[in-house]
Amino acid sequence: MPEETELSRLLYVSRNTIEGNTEELTAQINQILATAQRKNAENGVTGLLVFNEGYFARVLEGPEETIEETFEIIQAARRHEDVVILEVETISERAFEGWSMGFVGAQKANSASFSKVRFDVKAKAMNN
Repeated sequence: MPEETELSRLLYVSRNTIEGNTEELTAQINQILATAQRKNAENGVTGLLVFNEGYFARVLEGPEETIEETFEIIQAARRHEDVVILEVETISERAFEGWSMGFVGAQKANSASFSKVRFDVKAKAMNN
């Protein structure tokens, strides 16, 4: 596990591109979650994945270099697009201590409210 000198937190959102019925989608999300939990535990990364059939949101916490490397891999994945970084900051302590990757899921019916938050934040970022 990497030595924790300076911790970083990265928060991003993206639009889901995984196709399939609910069972197929659930299986792929479970695979993403299992892989993230295993790799994050090995690399000293903690965080949370939020998914609602239409969108992903993820928080990653850990050593800055490790977070950058992890995010590069995530960003290249074909399972999502329109990746928007909402926040990158140096932190003094983890908010998700002990969670190699927590998970919150939701149904497609909630995607409209989730996407509104994403686009409101994206519009704010573009205006600054």
